[in-house]
Amino acid sequence: MDIVEVAEILSAYRLPKPQHILIVKEPVYERVDGILFYRGLAPAGRSDVIVLTPDALPETVLHETLHNLGFGELVASLGGKILIRKYQFLKKHPILKELATRKVIYRKCEGCSEFRLVHSKYAGRVLHYVRVK
Repeated sequence: MDIVEVAEILSAYRLPKPQHILIVKEPVYERVDGILFYRGLAPAGRSDVIVLTPDALPETVLHETLHNLGFGELVASLGGKILIRKYQFLKKHPILKELATRKVIYRKCEGCSEFRLVHSKYAGRVLHYVRVK
């Protein structure tokens, strides 16, 4: 998933848009009774950030956005699956898409003090985007 698709998905909804999107280029996993792969993450205490991994699905963007709004796992899972239907419908109907969306624009951040570790230690492995519109 790339930033263009993420911006298109977010444009279809009136939900608050995350200010920062981090796209990890390699799988993110944890060893718990086997291997657990993450599709996305919403860092605790940061309601303006979502993290997407290579395993992310289009509904993952909405799922993590719902987490940022304070919803738990059940609501975020169901909400992501239900809300993505609108995006899929609009994707097939470009004229309606033009009328029903509010464009969101993200630009690549080359370096900032807020995400210093991402830009130094993980440079090349994580892409950081900031919302400009």
